[in-house]
Amino acid sequence: MCDYDVLNKGFKPEQADNTENDETLQINAGSAYIFYATKEHLANAIRKIVNSDLCDNKSFFTEDKILQIKGGLKPICKLLVHAKSKNGVPRSAIMQASYEK
Repeated sequence: MCDYDVLNKGFKPEQADNTENDETLQINAGSAYIFYATKEHLANAIRKIVNSDLCDNKSFFTEDKILQIKGGLKPICKLLVHAKSKNGVPRSAIMQASYEK
């Protein structure tokens, strides 16, 4: 699954099969915008988040820090565009421009 503002630019079904064969919860490092998880992975992640500190009095921790995941989807991320608003340009326009390249 991924955020609504992620555009696939080359991720293929065979790569999904390899990811699913790993049998672990996987997210991209930092603030997660793509993840792979089974029902059991999600249940464990929810328990961990509910029972963990989510911030250090200065800022919130990212998902990979809370769940102690080292970014197993890093190879996939280079095949995606995660649109972020820049200079008032909406994400949809950034996604469209990325798709047209």
